[in-house]
Amino acid sequence: MTLKTIFNKPVDRPIEGVIKADDEASLRLEIEEYVLTNEVEKRLESFLDAYNNYEGANGVWVSGFFGSGKSHLLKMLALLLENRQIDGASALDLFLPKCGDNEILRGDLKRAVAIPSKSILFN
Repeated sequence: MTLKTIFNKPVDRPIEGVIKADDEASLRLEIEEYVLTNEVEKRLESFLDAYNNYEGANGVWVSGFFGSGKSHLLKMLALLLENRQIDGASALDLFLPKCGDNEILRGDLKRAVAIPSKSILFN
């Protein structure tokens, strides 16, 4: 067995170092390849619960170590909450397969995309 065989996707495919915000093919690939870990799934459920049951002040603080994926997570959230159309599919439709059997997360995501929103990302 080689290391290459344990990966779902070809390891020799091109990976862009910088992705343009308006490049739909890259955005679609980024959503499709996003890995929803158990920890992120739990935190996403908590975030969506607060988002869907808004009661006042808005804003979210995301913290983590350098290189832990904060910016990537925020980009996914922005695409999802706006339910951006990417290459003929909605961000939600591209992301839902990652939820597996988690019907609560699926429902929370569907409810969240029904709330009009606009995300402004900056680093």
